[in-house]
Order: sequence, then C-alpha cells, then structure tokens
Amino acid sequence: MLILLMSWWLPVADAGPMRVPTEGEFVPGEVLVQWRTGVSKVEAQALLAEVEAERIATIDALRIDRWHVGPGREQAVISRLRSDPRVVFAELNYIARAAGVPNDPEYPWQWNMEQISAPNAWDLTTGDPNLVIAIIDSGVDIDHPDLASRLQGGWDYVRDDAIPDDEYGHGTHVAGIIGALTDNGLGVAGLTWQGRLVPYKVLDQTGRGSYADIAAAIVSAAEQGARIINLSLGGSVPSQTLLNAVNYAYNAGALVVAATGNNNGPVNYPAAYPQVVAVAATTDLDRHAWYSNFGPEVDVAAPGGLPEQPIFSTVPDGYGFLYGTSMAAAHVSGLAALIWSLAPQLSSDDVRRVIESTTEQVDAASHPYIEGHNDYLGRGRINAEMALRSVLPPYMVASPGELVYVVAPSETPPPRPVYLMNPSLQPIHWEAEVLAGRYWLGLRSPISGTLAYPSTATLSVAITTTAMISGTYVGLVRVTGSSSTGGQQLDIYVRARVMEKVHRLYVPDLR
Repeated sequence: MLILLMSWWLPVADAGPMRVPTEGEFVPGEVLVQWRTGVSKVEAQALLAEVEAERIATIDALRIDRWHVGPGREQAVISRLRSDPRVVFAELNYIARAAGVPNDPEYPWQWNMEQISAPNAWDLTTGDPNLVIAIIDSGVDIDHPDLASRLQGGWDYVRDDAIPDDEYGHGTHVAGIIGALTDNGLGVAGLTWQGRLVPYKVLDQTGRGSYADIAAAIVSAAEQGARIINLSLGGSVPSQTLLNAVNYAYNAGALVVAATGNNNGPVNYPAAYPQVVAVAATTDLDRHAWYSNFGPEVDVAAPGGLPEQPIFSTVPDGYGFLYGTSMAAAHVSGLAALIWSLAPQLSSDDVRRVIESTTEQVDAASHPYIEGHNDYLGRGRINAEMALRSVLPPYMVASPGELVYVVAPSETPPPRPVYLMNPSLQPIHWEAEVLAGRYWLGLRSPISGTLAYPSTATLSVAITTTAMISGTYVGLVRVTGSSSTGGQQLDIYVRARVMEKVHRLYVPDLR
C-alpha cells in the first residue's frame, strides 16, 4: 500500500531543549541543520569536524545543510547541535512516501472528471500554456505520448541528474490527472490542457524519499517560477526543514498543494502546514474515502477513488489505475491552473479562497459541516465549473440575439421573450430600454434587475402595428450592464415586416 504522509502543523522551536521525535521513519545516519544568519563557513566547518560529520548537500536558500553522521549517532549529534547558539534547528532527515494505491484496470472511463464538472469548466478555459506546475514525486515517464510534449526541465534528486524518469509509476499517474494531453484522440484527459509540467523526482523505485530532497525540490520549483507545487506525498513527522521550504515557496507566490494521507488517521506533513492546501479524498459516490486522513487541517476534498472504483490516468508505458489522496491532490493542482488561466492577477491566497469557496458540501449526512467545514472533507468536494465561474468576469448574453416578426397591419402578436444570462457567479446589474422604434416597439416589466449564474432574466418584447403601414421596420432594444469589472452594452435588433394578410389559396386537385 502506498501511503501519503502528512499531519497537522506543530511549530518547531529554535535550538534548545526539545525531544527529538523518533516515531517516524528516517534516513539512517543523516541529520538536517539550519545555521543562523551570519555564521561563517569556517565556523560551520569547525562544528562539522567536532561532531565528525560530513556535509552531503546544502539548500542555499534556506541555509540548511544535510549531514552524514553515521547510523546510530543521529540523536547524539542533534542534541549537541541544538545546544549551539549558532544553530537554528537540527533534526532527523525523515522519509516521505507516495500517497496512491495501485489497482488492476477495470474501470475504463474517468468518472472523476465528471464528478467535479470538468467538462463544463473546459467550456470556459482549457488552461494557460505559460503556467508552470511542479510535480514533486517519483518522476514522470518522460517518453509517455500523453505527457512528453508537456514536460519541461526538472531534476532527479534520487540519482542526482537531469533525467527525472519514473521508476515507480506514481508520479506519472499524478501528472496525467493534472495535465495529460487532452482532445488529442489518445489516452486520457488531464484537468488542465495547457501549461508546462516540471517533474522533480524525490521518491525512489519503492516510493520512498527523504525530507531533505523534498525540501530542496520545493525550493528549486519556487525559484524556477512554478505557480503550483503538487506534493502527492508526505511524512508522519513534522519537520522544520520541510516547513521552511514550504514557507519559501509560499512567500515566492506559489500555491502548495498536498495530499492528507491514506492512513485513516491524522493529517500528515506537509499537508498539515497552514500554508499548504490539504486535500482529502472522495469516492465515486461523493463520500469521504475510508482511508483518507482527517483533522481540522483538511481544506478541501477531491476524487481519490476506492480499490473497486479507482482513478484512471497515465502510468509508465501506458495507462492504469490508482486510488488515494495523491490523486485527490492532483485534481486541486489542475483546478488551480485553470483558475489562474482565467484570472492571472490573483495571488496564491486568492486562488485558494476561490477553490475553497466554490466547493460542494457532499456527504453531509455522515460528516456534518459546522460553519462550512468538517474534519473529513474540509469545505467540501471541489467543483471546477463553479470555481471558474466565480473568477470569470461578468457579462451578459442574450438569446435570441435578434427578433424577427412578419405581421399584418393592425395585428398585435403576443410578447416574445429574450433570455438574458450571465455565465459568471459575479453579479451584473442590467437595465433595458428601447432606442429605436418606440412608437411600435415596447418592453414589459421587468426592465431591470441583477443577474448572476445560474439565474436568467426574461425580457418581454412586444410590438403593435396599429400605426404601421406595409413595409420593413427595424427597432433596437439596448441592455446596459454594470458590474465591479466595468460596463457592457448589449444591442438586440427587432425587425418587423408588415404586409397585407395573405389569404389561403386553394388549388384544385388535378389528379
């Protein structure tokens, strides 16, 4: 079983008396150390020599070193480092795992996209080709026909090279949910059809990876301009290194999305940190998935599936099924990309609010929502269509856009409706008036109102021909709209052809 690792935020203090948590799995013989500002390389090297350690790597942006101290010496070295005033913190290099669960193929279509109203969302936008999404996972199948042309750059922290190919399959599955090529007659549909996917391989062929590598990947993704960082992984133990990396990405303007975990227990890390969107999993029946971790840190839910109803997506060399909160997190990352494509001016906090404020409060009978939130589904299951409609600038559409009458003099036809619609959840105030043809063209009440999706307004248009002679007449009804984003004028032409009544002509049957 692949486990997602996350939990809730517990602040880690500066160097000082503090128990070293050992309940989590960690890399034997390694510790992570953050130096205070101003500590010289000479001082750091001296302390390194004192504890007989070797520096393996450094995350420069966070001033964090990764040290090899030898198996069995971790606790002693950490205790020594925490007593040194030059050290901000020292901790174990914990292990994270992937958060999906493999399953045999038996469900050939993507119920998950229908569940979150993705097809309706795609009518509004299919994404931004320039937006960068970082996928920090087990890598991606770099030759997959449904992904290859979307991939850009990345890094393999497992083998320390620039080829983040997937040896485990999890990252490829996550990448397909976020952004598999769509409408190309091949394979599956990704939630966002456009944008650049940057894979960072931090999980090995068993689905395991160190906090140090994950933190380094988060920092690199932020520095490379990723707007969205997807973390379908996690660990059961809090880490100052991981928290610092998340804060770094958040302060750089990135939206960090993570899975809550598959242990039916507390939310794991980094999902538990407040700067991260923590995503729980729902089933095909829109219920909380039994394995999905829970707690007050859960922000939203998305399709994660079950063993008998998993999520279909890309896998190395083909397509396959997984279920888990990993899959749920990928849906949220894909949705964030669609939102930013419609509203690039939004901050990451804004995008998060959009996602959280447009959810559907599913499974409320089992998990009641108190003030709009519960510990199992957060604010509810995401709705891609409603999220996009909430940022779509308001504008009016008229149907039909023109009215045509053919009438006889002195004939008064019944009023005809023109339906006004606004595809946005943002309201627009409208007023209608007749600008041309006032002596024969009129409007019935109401002639003003406020309009927001999904409501419609009916404009009743009436004509009278009592003062008209045979001929063609053109009238104009103008609907003026005003909203927080500006104004709009919608012109509806009304054409009337007045002609003497044609009586029936009877033709004899010549057969």
